[in-house]
Amino acid sequence: MPDNTDNTDNAQQEATQAQDATQQQTLTPDGAGEPHGDPAQDATDWKAQARKWEKLAKANHEKAEQADRLREKAEKADQLQAQLDKLTAAKQWEQTLSKVSKDTGIPVDVLDLVDADSEDKLTEAAKTLQAYAQADGKRAGMGDQSRSPEPRRQSDAAAFLASVNKRAGY
Repeated sequence: MPDNTDNTDNAQQEATQAQDATQQQTLTPDGAGEPHGDPAQDATDWKAQARKWEKLAKANHEKAEQADRLREKAEKADQLQAQLDKLTAAKQWEQTLSKVSKDTGIPVDVLDLVDADSEDKLTEAAKTLQAYAQADGKRAGMGDQSRSPEPRRQSDAAAFLASVNKRAGY
């Protein structure tokens, strides 16, 4: 029986060794013998990697510069569009002034002084001005505006001073 136990122990040892070998293969990549991999296989060309990343950084920098230029052009386009809108609105307002002036007979210069933001308000103000102009500039409730004001009379002190100056030759 002693021979049988030796064979059993040997079989158990072989099974354990085989199991250890399979675990070792699963722990190390590509069946490498070292626990951290084969040092010859892990040698990375760092200079090549540095060149690669430098090229990527330059390309990214160029794209960022292009984006900045595009952003500046978009801002410039927005500014020009705002100026165009402002000029278009001014031209339309001038046309509105001209139209209301022709309709009412009030000069454009006078209508330009009116604080109105639409054609309707401007027309209403022009009609009010037209009614005032037709009333000969008289306002209701202000009394008789046809006579001119009387000249001021001098006070007694001013009259006395004037007579003294006249006698003195001044």
